[in-house]
Amino acid sequence: EEQRQMVYQRMASLLFTGARVIEGRGHNVDDITQRLRLELDLDITSVAHREGDSHRLPVPALAFGLDNRVRLEARQTPMRIGLPERDRFAVRYTLPSGARFARLPESFEREHPCMTVRRSVEQEGNEASVVLETVRTCRDIAADAYPEFRELVQSTANALQSGVVFSL
Repeated sequence: EEQRQMVYQRMASLLFTGARVIEGRGHNVDDITQRLRLELDLDITSVAHREGDSHRLPVPALAFGLDNRVRLEARQTPMRIGLPERDRFAVRYTLPSGARFARLPESFEREHPCMTVRRSVEQEGNEASVVLETVRTCRDIAADAYPEFRELVQSTANALQSGVVFSL
C-alpha cells in the first residue's frame, strides 16, 4: 500500500508541482495486457497562480511529449517517434462554492497522417473537464514529411500552454 501511495504522489507531482493526493485508485495494475488507468483526487490549492483578481491553474499535458523532439528545422533521415499508441488524459476541475470559471482552454483537433491530437473542454456549473487524446499511427516520420509534422507538434504544444482561470 505504501508503494502504491508513493506512485500516486509521484504522478501527482508530475501533473502539478506541489499537489497533494487525497485519494488514488489504480485499475488494471496487475494485468499488463490491459491499459493502466489511474484516478487521482488531488488538492491543488497551492498550485494556483494569481493573475490580477483571478487564479490560474495549469492543464497538464503528459499525453503529449513530442515537442522536445522537433527542434531541428529540417531532417535528412526519418525521425522515430515510437510504437503506434493511443493515450487519453482527462482532468476534472471542481471549484469551491462561490468560485466561477473566468476562462477555459479551447477545444481543438489537429491531424497529420501519422498522428491526431484532440482536446475537448466541457463545463457544467462549478466543474470543468479537459480531455487530451493523442493517437499515433506511425513508427517513423519520413524526412520529407517532417516539416508538416513539426508544425503540428509545435502548434499543439503552444495550444496546450493555456490554463484554467477562475475567480473566487
